Amino acid sequence: MNLTGKAIRNGRPRRAFTKNAGAWKSATRPIGRRATFRNPASSAWTRNAGAAGGLDIKGIWDARIAGGRGESESEEAMSDVKQVTATMVEWFDDHWYKIVKDGQTNYYPSVTTKLGIVAKPFLAQWRGDIGNREADMRLFESQQRGTRIHAAWEVLTLGGLVVYNPIQRPLFIPEQIKEFQEQYDGLVEVVKYQDEMFQLVKLKTFLDVVKPKIVASETIVYSETFRDAGTVDNVMEIEEGVYAVNGREKLKLPKGLYIVDLKTGKTLDDNAYMQTAAYKNAWEEMGKGTIKGTLILHTGSTNKTGIPGLGVPYRDSRECQKDFEDFRNVSSLWERKNAETRPTTFEFPSLLTIKEMTNANSK
Repeated sequence: MNLTGKAIRNGRPRRAFTKNAGAWKSATRPIGRRATFRNPASSAWTRNAGAAGGLDIKGIWDARIAGGRGESESEEAMSDVKQVTATMVEWFDDHWYKIVKDGQTNYYPSVTTKLGIVAKPFLAQWRGDIGNREADMRLFESQQRGTRIHAAWEVLTLGGLVVYNPIQRPLFIPEQIKEFQEQYDGLVEVVKYQDEMFQLVKLKTFLDVVKPKIVASETIVYSETFRDAGTVDNVMEIEEGVYAVNGREKLKLPKGLYIVDLKTGKTLDDNAYMQTAAYKNAWEEMGKGTIKGTLILHTGSTNKTGIPGLGVPYRDSRECQKDFEDFRNVSSLWERKNAETRPTTFEFPSLLTIKEMTNANSK
């Protein structure tokens, strides 16, 4: 039984990894997510790769979260490294990040929270057409669907296994799922709906065609300059080439690092480009490398060619700068209207009972 207060799904924690100044560091994020970093030269998931491999002090960002696997780093190895923890703070639809650096705590609003101030007239009209109750239900279902697809995509990009096991006609029995979890060190995600598996098939095809190196997955980035933060779906290193992944026009990409964001809705708006531009700025500000551009993996696309049903809009560095300038304008408006806003910091317990419980892991 897990009594650590960290959420576990399907018998395993959610994981992520990122390359960090030459060292591969372990990290953990609460709010239903646990992160572990991986050395690409080894198939093993490690708890103290930084201590084992040595640390490049310059520009290092230690994304260890209090109470997580990263705390297994030796004190000697970490003594000269600035301690930074970055934790997502969620209160229903409110998203902030708690950044603790050199003993000082700051709360930064998420990039998407700031973008929420942008008016969307079409949503108001849509609500008027179907009613608020129906609109709320559909939005909730869409968000849950997106969360499930994101979770499976994370597992896929970390080298894990995505299992299609529909509810009405299961393809695998629980014992087989357990065997998969043992084989993949718990890095398994079960998908129960055909539509969601279809989206993941498109995404897997993108990986097959582009063959990127996954540098980071589900990684928190933040900007001390502009005081905002967010979670990047992926950072990928892509070789120069022309790729048939975005409809009729093949995608021509120069070699480099790319911020990659997954969108599962039917439409894209300018918020998506501003969001990824803000992540690009934060990644670079943290000294983690120069980003060549941004890519959005849009599984709701109407493209008939390339990878049918997948759109991959690309923004180069120049376009990203314009998107970031737009984001700064939006951010300034949000900051002016929310100057006194602070996050709600109530922490939900992961377990509730009136009986005494025994931690099986301590035996």
